[in-house]
Amino acid sequence: MVQSLGDREWFLLKMAALLHRLEDATLILKRMRASNFDIAFIDQTIKHHKLAVSDIERFAGNQFNESQVYRFTKQGGKELIPALLLAIATGYSQNNEQSPFTQAILKVYDFYIRRYLPAQEHPALLNGDDLIKQFKLSPSPLFKIVLDQVEQSRVLGIIKTRKEAETLAKNIIDRKYHGD
Repeated sequence: MVQSLGDREWFLLKMAALLHRLEDATLILKRMRASNFDIAFIDQTIKHHKLAVSDIERFAGNQFNESQVYRFTKQGGKELIPALLLAIATGYSQNNEQSPFTQAILKVYDFYIRRYLPAQEHPALLNGDDLIKQFKLSPSPLFKIVLDQVEQSRVLGIIKTRKEAETLAKNIIDRKYHGD
């Protein structure tokens, strides 16, 4: 995890650890004349830390569901690693390396490093233009559902080719319009 953060992010992570329990960390940071970047980083880290603490229990033990972990990882974005570090640091007095909580965080981290990030290095199998041209779909909530589901299936290794992505997209669209 250490390699993922630069010196600035480590400093901001420490600030987040100090401020995470306060009601309005943003106000304090503004009074300290922190930069917009610093405020955003700390706010997002604290926000995702709170999500991590509340959601991570689901990933412990046999309840590790890759679809849930994918959505959690995607939602965490670039603040995922700092949020996981903050979750471990703030809960370490109750949790050790062998605790289910710590093990769940390590599973999420492993998924992020070994599956999610490598998948992001490759282009999506389908994009919005493909849905418009091939399926005559216009931007709508269904548009986003299709693209998200295709991307999730690609990252999880369920589909690997454009043909499989098109088949999945067609199935999702058909289910939506035919109520299956």
